[in-house]
Amino acid sequence: MQVLKAEEHTYLTGSVLRTLAQNRITTVLEFLQEDAGKLSILTKLTLPQVLAVRNDILNKYAAPLIKVGSLKTDTLQERKSLNTGILSLDAATGGGLPIGFITEVCGLADSGKTQLCLHLAIACAKSSENNVLYIDTKGDFSAVRVQKILDACGYSHKEMAMIMFKIKIVHIWTMEELVELFKKLKNGVMAIKLDCHF
Repeated sequence: MQVLKAEEHTYLTGSVLRTLAQNRITTVLEFLQEDAGKLSILTKLTLPQVLAVRNDILNKYAAPLIKVGSLKTDTLQERKSLNTGILSLDAATGGGLPIGFITEVCGLADSGKTQLCLHLAIACAKSSENNVLYIDTKGDFSAVRVQKILDACGYSHKEMAMIMFKIKIVHIWTMEELVELFKKLKNGVMAIKLDCHF
């Protein structure tokens, strides 16, 4: 695994790297997986500085962005954004999350990032006949949680079952597995082994 070095960003000074190492954050992957708020507290860097380091690292090591042209459904091709089903978020983002781009969701622990992703999976499953691929990198996907969201929205058991059946989960544990998954998606190899579905 790539060791975190001062060359990755000017904010990664010797003292910052020592502090990270004392907290067992020595690789690029460990830095990217750690909560940004915790990194800010540990390193005494501001949250924007931590996010700037993350962005530079992602730009350096991440796979290039691809246009999802052939992966879009006809319905989604006509739309420029995905309605999240959360009125305040849709209003703040000008109609929802942009389609055809990678959107990074950042926040402190327990700030609602997973809840947002579950809402997005539900919104996608409702608005398309296609399946939704939910990439779980922490092993904390909860079908019960999805069911509770659907129940709170007033869906019938039949509607819940139809939506939940369209959400497919794949568990990714390493950066290498994630890159490999993106390569398969980019190359149109859709026969990805799914760990489970509802």
